[in-house]
Amino acid sequence: MAPAGWLWTRGLALLGLLALMGTVPSCAKKSRHLPVFPAKGQLIVDGKAAKGAFVYLWPDGIGDMDAYCPNGQTEENGDFVLSTYDAKDGAPAGEYAVTVEWPERFNPISNRWEGDKLKGRFSDPKTSKIRRTIAKKPNELAPIELSK
Repeated sequence: MAPAGWLWTRGLALLGLLALMGTVPSCAKKSRHLPVFPAKGQLIVDGKAAKGAFVYLWPDGIGDMDAYCPNGQTEENGDFVLSTYDAKDGAPAGEYAVTVEWPERFNPISNRWEGDKLKGRFSDPKTSKIRRTIAKKPNELAPIELSK
């Protein structure tokens, strides 16, 4: 059985930790108030639908701490639907740099996607020339056409 003083100290430490957690800023809470609008598109690589690629939209003018990143994974026909807060909920209105990563394989040991069929050429939002706009309405984005 633990001494009463030890339990008292542990209880105070837990209370202090809970109070501290309430003061830590949360990126998701800051951005979650932004309304999202349905958005879908298609990825074509070398003239063919790209299945299993990840498409990310990086908002212009947002600092890292406030960042949100609408994203979607392509289906068999290259179609994707963007998600921001919840699955397929859309994206906030605004201007975006678009990045694409197309994993070569899934490693079940590390539980991670590995490689990139596009060799990382379209994975940096700072250098991306792919741009899309999300309007305050349902959005059908222009197809993203890339070549390996």
